[in-house]
Amino acid sequence: MNKHVSELESEKVLKIDAISRTKNEIVIREIENQVDKLEQQIKECRKERAKIEITEDDISDFLKQARHLIEHPGEMLINQENIHQRQALASLYFEEQPTYTDISNGTPKLSFIFRLTELNQSPENQLAALRGVEPRFYA
Repeated sequence: MNKHVSELESEKVLKIDAISRTKNEIVIREIENQVDKLEQQIKECRKERAKIEITEDDISDFLKQARHLIEHPGEMLINQENIHQRQALASLYFEEQPTYTDISNGTPKLSFIFRLTELNQSPENQLAALRGVEPRFYA
C-alpha cells in the first residue's frame, strides 16, 4: 500500500508539472480533473493502509494474548465453553488427547512448542557435570 500511495503521489506531481508547461485551457482543466481523481485515490489508499497497518499496540496485544495462552493452559481449557474451541485449544497444547492417567502422571504428549520448555536431562546437553564422586581440584 505504501508503494501504491507513493506511485500515485509521483503521478500527481507529474500531472501538476504538466499543468505548468501547457497553455491550453482545455488541457489544463482535464489535467486538473485527473489530479483531483488522483488525490481521491490517494486518500482512499491511505484509509486502506491505516486499516491494515499493524501498530505497536497490535503487537503488544498479540504478545499479551500469546503469553496468557502459554502461561495458563489449564485456565484456557477449563474456561472455554465452546466444545469446538476447547478441542482446538487441546490440539494446540497436546499432540494427542491425553487421558486422565496421562495428566495425573504428568506424561501427556505435549505439542512441539510446549516440549521445548521441558527440561532436557540427557547428559550431553548439560553444561556442567552433576556433582559426584570425582576428585576435586583446587587451584
